Amino acid sequence: MARLRLVDGGWLKVMIVSLSIGRRLRRCPPAVAGVCALVLASLLVLLGPVAVPQTAWAAPVQLTSATGDHCGSFNLDSTADGSTVAFESYCDLTGANTDASLEVFTVTSAGTVTQLSDSSSSCTNQSPSIADDGTLVVFTSDCDLVSGSNTDLSRELFLSTDGTLTQLTSGSDCSSAAPSLAADGSAVAFASDCDLSGSNSDLNSEIFLAVIGGATTQLTNDSSAMGCDSRAPSVDGDASVIAFEGDCDLTGNNGDNEISEIFQVTPAGVVTQLTASSDDDCSSINASSDSTGSYVAFTSDCDLGGNNSDGSDEVFRVSSSGLISQLSNDDGTTLCASLDPNTSADGQFVVFESYCDLAEDNSDGSREVFRSAGGTAQQLSDGSGCQSQFPVTNSDAVVVSYSSSCDPLGTNSEAQYEIFQDELCSCAGPATGKGPGDPSVTDALVALKAAVQIISCPLCACDVNNDGNIKVTDALLILKASVSIEVSL
Repeated sequence: MARLRLVDGGWLKVMIVSLSIGRRLRRCPPAVAGVCALVLASLLVLLGPVAVPQTAWAAPVQLTSATGDHCGSFNLDSTADGSTVAFESYCDLTGANTDASLEVFTVTSAGTVTQLSDSSSSCTNQSPSIADDGTLVVFTSDCDLVSGSNTDLSRELFLSTDGTLTQLTSGSDCSSAAPSLAADGSAVAFASDCDLSGSNSDLNSEIFLAVIGGATTQLTNDSSAMGCDSRAPSVDGDASVIAFEGDCDLTGNNGDNEISEIFQVTPAGVVTQLTASSDDDCSSINASSDSTGSYVAFTSDCDLGGNNSDGSDEVFRVSSSGLISQLSNDDGTTLCASLDPNTSADGQFVVFESYCDLAEDNSDGSREVFRSAGGTAQQLSDGSGCQSQFPVTNSDAVVVSYSSSCDPLGTNSEAQYEIFQDELCSCAGPATGKGPGDPSVTDALVALKAAVQIISCPLCACDVNNDGNIKVTDALLILKASVSIEVSL
């Protein structure tokens, strides 16, 4: 009985150098699948290992498909499980937007599209934010969507509840914008230069919180007459902490009223300033909060930690205690930027768009989607002469949705901006559902059966080398990982 020790330390990649071997393995019937596995194990010794990452991303799935005139879908938000994505679009995705107006839609991971707003091309509906149950979506509009409630066509907030619309704000000659709906659907934070509660007579842009079905409260209040603004809120999971950007001196630490910094505010109006730059010619913007308000990701061209002396637009993460880490870092040799961060529920992962070459796989400088927990960012999309942008993540950063004009699947030849979704694969998924570090021989057998078309297996579970197909090679990879300790053959 031979005893073999395979190389330890993660996934292992092999190359099938003989097509005849592959053809013979395809003939393995279910009854002798175990024998096939032994053959595979023997082949592993001969073929030798090359290390690859433990995790892999499945081939992206295109969720929307527009036809006709060039159009686009943008500004995404996702439920915690990634099963539903809200977005705005000029496209006629359901047959109800023939005038190509900017409307709000949702799409499920199965590709079911629902149009939530319906207006004329003379007004717009945009910036959707979705609750975790997928039935509540808040967005902004300067349309009169609830007949007679917005006749002055000011920009207001609207709530869609299973397709039924309710107007949440009512101003005149002012705007309420940038809604951020709590994951539990209890309240929505937004920015407004309206005097919605009697405390904003100077009509600055302030942060407000509207309880769904309840009162609206103004959370920030600058009365300095400096012409500053508080903007772009990002609420945590239950609306107990709201992150935002602003150039006001709300805490006594931003006295020049020129630099946009990142702040947090509670429903009681207690404001904390999270960033403070001494540079008068930079800004920190695009705050994205995790589910507890413990971490906030943002974009900045300030040198907040000593690693951004070239003043490029980079993605940072700051804790509620003010500890800052830089997640992207362009070397300064090219004019590029990293933008639009979106944070996982625990704050550990951030997805963002960038046209920098952060992972040595974007030398053409196209706009791509990246994922980072610190260290080298992982590039998720890979296009050429096209753009991938507005990424959003599910709660644990294993499902990432984004807008892209690329054609990775051969289904977007018109280069429309469509909604795509990527999912992180676990090689153990086919049979055991265990994590990527603990695959089993049974998992390899499942992949092998799928490769020879005895059973079916989702690509995300069995296509571990991410080539868009389930092959014997995938079974080899899983088996090699599963026997990375001493085994008897």
